[in-house]
Amino acid sequence: PLKLNSGDSVFVPMFKPENTSIFKVSIRGAVSKPGTYSIYPGQTLSDLIQTAGGYLDDAYPFGGKLFRKSVANMQSMAFDRAYKDLITYVASASGSVTSTANLNSNLQLILSELKNNKPDGRLSAEFNLNRISADPSLDTVLADGDVIEVPYFSSEIVVLGDVQNPGGRAFKSDMDVSGYIRASGGFNKYADEKLVTVVQPDGNAYLVNSNWLFKSKQMLYPGSMVYIPREIGAVEGINFAATLAPIVSSLAISLASLNSISND
Repeated sequence: PLKLNSGDSVFVPMFKPENTSIFKVSIRGAVSKPGTYSIYPGQTLSDLIQTAGGYLDDAYPFGGKLFRKSVANMQSMAFDRAYKDLITYVASASGSVTSTANLNSNLQLILSELKNNKPDGRLSAEFNLNRISADPSLDTVLADGDVIEVPYFSSEIVVLGDVQNPGGRAFKSDMDVSGYIRASGGFNKYADEKLVTVVQPDGNAYLVNSNWLFKSKQMLYPGSMVYIPREIGAVEGINFAATLAPIVSSLAISLASLNSISND
């Protein structure tokens, strides 16, 4: 028999009945056996997690991520459309711009983020195996090429965007959104306080109600991200808050995913 050495890998191909498709999916991070697996169509996220040996003790399933190529393609088309729409809005209202210099400089940053952003294709999914066991409808059917990321527990809150000192802050159970913004030096001059976005570890995002930002507790989960975009100015007849809110939210989710991957 062939003698194996420490660090060797063994690949046993899956038996493939005639006319049966085989998908390739990858799982990485805090599972016992990360790697690329062959699965049959119809297999689910919980199936893959169990095949990969289950979660490690310091895994953070609440922050689990599922990336899918088809979702990335749709995100990319949406970002391209948003980029073109903003250009069109500004061009059509060029004669009624308030504070043209401020609008141009700040809008340029937003357009640059849209132009350079590469959507990751994150798909919201349930990673809590107990919840899935209680309600199998929460289980996600996997697709060919899916990439699953199971992060290790992170106790930091990341603050990005238009603050004095962006970066990671230690999680404190009694600190809310406004507290983390203050700990990051506060808003910069052109920060858009109406579009402060929180991205939870599970990928769900919400806009912080600016009317209550410093009046009530906006609690966070460990591993969350707070994103403060730059205000781009005012154009008569255009509600930029409504136009930019979904764009800012999408940018924030992408930044959160990229940040967590780079910190693993």
